[in-house]
Amino acid sequence: MSFLKTIAREILPPFVARQLRRAVQGTLPNTAEWEYLPDGAAAWDRFPGWNDPSVAETQRAKWPAFRAALAEPGLLGVAHEGWARNSRDLPAHNTLLTSAM
Repeated sequence: MSFLKTIAREILPPFVARQLRRAVQGTLPNTAEWEYLPDGAAAWDRFPGWNDPSVAETQRAKWPAFRAALAEPGLLGVAHEGWARNSRDLPAHNTLLTSAM
């Protein structure tokens, strides 16, 4: 679907694109982005979420590649959230330096 959206943005005039967007949004069900949980905090305990052991295992598996990317001189362009493929990610570099300040 994103491929079709990209093509539509490139081809259609802005007026037509806005009208199509309004027409499509009018046909979609109006669902809330957030939802009330009647039993409060107890609902969070039903699912492991970040407390699941797989989260720590995944971070431990990524740690050597993250350290290796930071060991070489140059940009600090490595996001700790993802796999460290290279150290040339400028947004990650800026985020690290902003956080360091």
